[in-house]
Amino acid sequence: MPALNADTAYGPALTATAVTATLLLIASAVVLGIAITSAHRRLRAVGVAYAVLLPLFAISGFLLPIVQSAAGFAVAVATAVLALQLPRTSAPHLTRPDNQ
Repeated sequence: MPALNADTAYGPALTATAVTATLLLIASAVVLGIAITSAHRRLRAVGVAYAVLLPLFAISGFLLPIVQSAAGFAVAVATAVLALQLPRTSAPHLTRPDNQ
């Protein structure tokens, strides 16, 4: 029975899809990190964290799964810091006054 699915969903097609998706995730994480870094100087550390931790998360899933949970937690912490810092660094002309 294992030979039945070897050439369909679990063979080279799955490997090619997983490798392509991982490479695209790594590229998009680096671009996102650069965009966050260049948005404001207070967000520089968060941008670097995104550019480093998201690729680490993706690659560690294949190579060293024990690291993936720590990398995922670090990405969650970086996202929380970004969520707290972003309203403080947004441009004043983009925010609404409190009375509206």
